[in-house]
Amino acid sequence: MFFVFPGIILWFFILSSGVHATIAGVIVAAIIPATKRIDLRDFFEIGKKSLNDIAELELDPDEVSCYNRVVAQVYALEKGFQNIRTPLNIIEHKLIGWVAYLIVPIFTIANSGINFFTLGTNPFTSRLFWGIILGLVLGKPIGVMVVTLIGIKTKLFVKPDNVNWYHIYGMSFLRGIGFTMSIFLAGITFYSDLEQLSIAKIAVLFGSVISGITAFVLLKISVKKIRSERKTGV
Repeated sequence: MFFVFPGIILWFFILSSGVHATIAGVIVAAIIPATKRIDLRDFFEIGKKSLNDIAELELDPDEVSCYNRVVAQVYALEKGFQNIRTPLNIIEHKLIGWVAYLIVPIFTIANSGINFFTLGTNPFTSRLFWGIILGLVLGKPIGVMVVTLIGIKTKLFVKPDNVNWYHIYGMSFLRGIGFTMSIFLAGITFYSDLEQLSIAKIAVLFGSVISGITAFVLLKISVKKIRSERKTGV
């Protein structure tokens, strides 16, 4: 929180000056400390001492006293964890959920530049729309899987033991999330045809969402498969 309010003030003044507001984020990120408060060896010593003290405690009739001593050692461990994490690391972990599930989607949709008013036809009836969908959802995964299969069969590389084919399938579909470069190429290709450009951008959005959902399902299956194999000892 120490960096939030100065960052907001800096952002406001930079925005008001006419300079691009992202400069404020760069400046704030540059001044956030990325160093630890304590050395790694000091943290190990704190951890060893606290765990040894907890292990040496015996549950005597005075459980309240024993509980208080355990809590004191837990607080010491907690303080050690806080001091070994850098302020930059702490902020990153607090913001990662907001960035991944709110800021990036809003940024993506806002910067796609889709102009629905230029659509004279239904995009779902356009061959361009379905061509892009098939290229992202099927073309990229098939290309990745075919090259991977050829590489394994010809022994150019070896599939790791802890990686199953569902991992590869999921990773292949992740390649279909080509939003940034796909929009960029669409802008270059259809810069003189706004209707076709809008259709291409909508197709990229749909293709990226379908690819992402498919990849998520396949990777979830891969995790369940690994867990079941571990339980059965396969």
